[in-house]
Amino acid sequence: MKAKKELYIALIVFLTIFIFAVGLFWFFGMGQLSSARREHINAKLTLSELEQKTASSQDLLENFQKISAGRTTIEASLLPADSAAGFIENLEGLAASNNSELNLQVVEDTKRKKADNKLEVLTFKAELTGSFLSALSFLRQVDALPLLVAIDDINMRTSSTKGVITDITLRIFTH
Repeated sequence: MKAKKELYIALIVFLTIFIFAVGLFWFFGMGQLSSARREHINAKLTLSELEQKTASSQDLLENFQKISAGRTTIEASLLPADSAAGFIENLEGLAASNNSELNLQVVEDTKRKKADNKLEVLTFKAELTGSFLSALSFLRQVDALPLLVAIDDINMRTSSTKGVITDITLRIFTH
Protein backbone atom coordinates (compact mmCIF):
# COMPACT_ATOMS: atom_id res chain seq x y z
CA MET A 1 0.00 0.00 0.00
CA LYS A 2 2.87 2.24 0.75
CA ALA A 3 4.23 1.46 -2.71
CA LYS A 4 0.90 2.49 -4.21
CA LYS A 5 0.99 5.71 -2.28
CA GLU A 6 4.49 6.48 -3.48
CA LEU A 7 3.43 5.65 -7.02
CA TYR A 8 0.48 8.07 -6.78
CA ILE A 9 2.70 10.78 -5.29
CA ALA A 10 5.29 10.25 -8.05
CA LEU A 11 2.50 10.39 -10.66
CA ILE A 12 1.03 13.56 -9.12
CA VAL A 13 4.49 15.20 -8.95
CA PHE A 14 5.18 14.20 -12.57
CA LEU A 15 1.81 15.56 -13.76
CA THR A 16 2.25 18.75 -11.73
CA ILE A 17 5.71 19.35 -13.20
CA PHE A 18 4.41 18.49 -16.68
CA ILE A 19 1.45 20.88 -16.36
CA PHE A 20 3.72 23.54 -14.91
CA ALA A 21 6.19 23.09 -17.83
CA VAL A 22 3.34 23.27 -20.36
CA GLY A 23 2.05 26.41 -18.61
CA LEU A 24 5.48 28.03 -18.74
CA PHE A 25 5.86 27.09 -22.39
CA TRP A 26 2.39 28.45 -23.10
CA PHE A 27 3.03 31.66 -21.23
CA PHE A 28 6.52 32.39 -22.60
CA GLY A 29 6.83 30.32 -25.78
CA MET A 30 3.47 31.00 -27.43
CA GLY A 31 4.11 34.74 -27.47
CA GLN A 32 7.29 34.14 -29.43
CA LEU A 33 5.57 31.61 -31.68
CA SER A 34 2.67 33.95 -32.39
CA SER A 35 5.12 36.80 -33.00
CA ALA A 36 7.02 34.59 -35.45
CA ARG A 37 3.71 33.64 -37.07
CA ARG A 38 2.73 37.32 -37.42
CA GLU A 39 6.11 38.08 -38.98
CA HIS A 40 5.64 35.18 -41.39
CA ILE A 41 2.16 36.42 -42.37
CA ASN A 42 3.46 40.00 -42.80
CA ALA A 43 6.32 38.71 -44.95
CA LYS A 44 3.82 36.78 -47.13
CA LEU A 45 1.63 39.90 -47.47
CA THR A 46 4.62 42.02 -48.42
CA LEU A 47 5.69 39.41 -50.96
CA SER A 48 2.21 39.28 -52.51
CA GLU A 49 2.09 43.12 -52.67
CA LEU A 50 5.45 43.15 -54.44
CA GLU A 51 4.25 40.48 -56.87
CA GLN A 52 1.14 42.57 -57.59
CA LYS A 53 3.23 45.70 -58.11
CA THR A 54 5.53 43.79 -60.44
CA ALA A 55 2.56 42.50 -62.43
CA SER A 56 1.03 45.98 -62.42
CA SER A 57 4.31 47.49 -63.61
CA GLN A 58 4.46 44.92 -66.39
CA ASP A 59 0.87 45.76 -67.41
CA LEU A 60 1.71 49.48 -67.43
CA LEU A 61 4.77 48.85 -69.58
CA GLU A 62 2.73 46.77 -72.06
CA ASN A 63 0.01 49.46 -72.22
CA PHE A 64 2.63 52.16 -72.77
CA GLN A 65 4.16 50.16 -75.61
CA LYS A 66 0.72 49.70 -77.22
CA ILE A 67 -0.02 53.42 -76.92
CA SER A 68 3.40 54.35 -78.24
CA ALA A 69 2.90 52.06 -81.21
CA GLY A 70 -0.43 53.80 -81.94
CA ARG A 71 1.11 57.27 -81.80
CA THR A 72 1.95 57.32 -85.50
CA THR A 73 -1.64 56.37 -86.33
CA ILE A 74 -2.93 59.20 -84.15
CA GLU A 75 -0.50 61.73 -85.61
CA ALA A 76 -1.48 60.63 -89.12
CA SER A 77 -5.10 61.53 -88.36
CA LEU A 78 -4.15 65.11 -87.44
CA LEU A 79 -3.99 67.80 -90.10
CA PRO A 80 -0.52 69.34 -90.44
CA ALA A 81 -0.78 72.97 -89.28
CA ASP A 82 0.52 74.32 -92.57
CA SER A 83 -2.06 72.36 -94.61
CA ALA A 84 -5.21 74.20 -93.50
CA ALA A 85 -5.61 75.95 -96.87
CA GLY A 86 -5.38 72.61 -98.68
CA PHE A 87 -7.99 71.17 -96.34
CA ILE A 88 -10.36 74.05 -97.12
CA GLU A 89 -9.87 73.45 -100.83
CA ASN A 90 -10.58 69.75 -100.23
CA LEU A 91 -13.88 70.63 -98.48
CA GLU A 92 -14.85 72.93 -101.35
CA GLY A 93 -14.08 70.11 -103.80
CA LEU A 94 -16.28 67.70 -101.82
CA ALA A 95 -19.13 70.22 -101.92
CA ALA A 96 -18.70 70.74 -105.66
CA SER A 97 -18.71 66.98 -106.29
CA ASN A 98 -22.12 66.87 -104.58
CA ASN A 99 -23.53 69.75 -106.65
CA SER A 100 -23.51 72.00 -103.59
CA GLU A 101 -22.08 75.38 -102.81
CA LEU A 102 -19.91 75.80 -99.72
CA ASN A 103 -19.35 79.05 -97.89
CA LEU A 104 -16.66 78.55 -95.24
CA GLN A 105 -15.44 80.95 -92.58
CA VAL A 106 -13.04 80.56 -89.67
CA VAL A 107 -14.98 81.06 -86.46
CA GLU A 108 -12.19 80.49 -84.06
CA ASP A 109 -8.48 79.88 -84.40
CA THR A 110 -7.46 78.53 -81.01
CA LYS A 111 -3.88 77.51 -81.62
CA ARG A 112 -2.42 76.26 -78.41
CA LYS A 113 1.24 76.03 -77.60
CA LYS A 114 2.91 72.65 -78.01
CA ALA A 115 4.19 72.90 -74.43
CA ASP A 116 0.62 72.42 -73.17
CA ASN A 117 0.50 68.96 -74.79
CA LYS A 118 -2.88 69.85 -76.22
CA LEU A 119 -4.13 69.58 -79.75
CA GLU A 120 -4.36 72.64 -81.91
CA VAL A 121 -7.93 73.21 -83.07
CA LEU A 122 -9.27 75.08 -86.08
CA THR A 123 -13.01 75.77 -85.91
CA PHE A 124 -14.98 76.54 -89.07
CA LYS A 125 -18.57 77.56 -89.69
CA ALA A 126 -19.74 76.15 -93.03
CA GLU A 127 -22.90 76.95 -94.95
CA LEU A 128 -23.72 74.29 -97.53
CA THR A 129 -26.37 75.09 -100.11
CA GLY A 130 -27.93 72.31 -102.19
CA SER A 131 -30.33 69.43 -101.72
CA PHE A 132 -30.85 67.30 -98.63
CA LEU A 133 -29.17 64.31 -100.30
CA SER A 134 -26.15 66.39 -101.35
CA ALA A 135 -25.78 67.67 -97.76
CA LEU A 136 -25.99 64.11 -96.45
CA SER A 137 -23.42 62.92 -98.99
CA PHE A 138 -21.09 65.82 -98.08
CA LEU A 139 -21.31 64.96 -94.38
CA ARG A 140 -20.56 61.30 -95.09
CA GLN A 141 -17.52 62.28 -97.14
CA VAL A 142 -16.26 64.59 -94.39
CA ASP A 143 -16.75 61.79 -91.87
CA ALA A 144 -14.81 59.39 -94.12
CA LEU A 145 -11.78 61.70 -94.31
CA PRO A 146 -8.64 60.17 -92.78
CA LEU A 147 -8.36 63.18 -90.48
CA LEU A 148 -9.72 63.89 -87.04
CA VAL A 149 -12.68 66.16 -87.79
CA ALA A 150 -15.45 66.81 -85.29
CA ILE A 151 -18.83 67.86 -86.62
CA ASP A 152 -20.19 69.79 -83.66
CA ASP A 153 -23.41 71.26 -84.94
CA ILE A 154 -25.74 70.68 -87.90
CA ASN A 155 -28.73 72.89 -88.63
CA MET A 156 -30.84 72.50 -91.77
CA ARG A 157 -33.35 74.98 -93.10
CA THR A 158 -35.13 75.44 -96.40
CA SER A 159 -35.03 78.42 -98.68
CA SER A 160 -37.46 79.04 -101.50
CA THR A 161 -34.64 80.11 -103.82
CA LYS A 162 -31.63 78.04 -102.71
CA GLY A 163 -33.18 74.74 -101.61
CA VAL A 164 -31.76 73.26 -98.39
CA ILE A 165 -29.23 75.34 -96.47
CA THR A 166 -27.16 73.35 -94.00
CA ASP A 167 -25.19 75.17 -91.33
CA ILE A 168 -22.32 73.04 -90.00
CA THR A 169 -19.72 73.72 -87.32
CA LEU A 170 -16.50 71.76 -87.89
CA ARG A 171 -13.46 71.39 -85.66
CA ILE A 172 -10.27 70.17 -87.29
CA PHE A 173 -7.44 68.97 -85.06
CA THR A 174 -3.95 69.85 -86.23
CA HIS A 175 -0.39 69.31 -85.11
